Amino acid sequence: MQSLVALTAFYQQADLGMRDLPIYNAALQVEATQARSYGDDELAVVVTPWFMNLVIFSGDDTRCRQQGAKRTYQLPSGRYEFTQCWDASVGGFATCALFSPVLEFESQQDVMAVANAALDAVFDTQHTETTEWRQARDAQVKPAEPSKLDRRGFITAGLAKQQVTR
Repeated sequence: MQSLVALTAFYQQADLGMRDLPIYNAALQVEATQARSYGDDELAVVVTPWFMNLVIFSGDDTRCRQQGAKRTYQLPSGRYEFTQCWDASVGGFATCALFSPVLEFESQQDVMAVANAALDAVFDTQHTETTEWRQARDAQVKPAEPSKLDRRGFITAGLAKQQVTR
């Protein structure tokens, strides 16, 4: 895929300016997984010495021209939020951060094994478990029903217990 080759070249150029930063992992280099088709889109994982991102190239790259805008894509394993990007040499694409930084990886072989496993997981419908973030977002908080307080409960903010003596 031409866009993936262009994106890899783009990050190889960026690599030159990143080498002195503390988030740079010198054991890694810029590399991408094989792209996979999903409808009109292509997905891959791009690894650099400072991040690992899931990347989607849309069949209609005009959807990604609003640089920096967030967009949710429905993939086989669930919904993912991507940031839209545009570069004249690459065209439109969107990224979803998987690891940033990537300091925990000791070798290119290790990071690419994780990148390929992540791409496999995106296409695996068995990985549709609801995340804590999604549970919180989807939760419908119902307002508490007002309790009936008597005068004592009102004055003590409901902390006093009524004692019934017979």
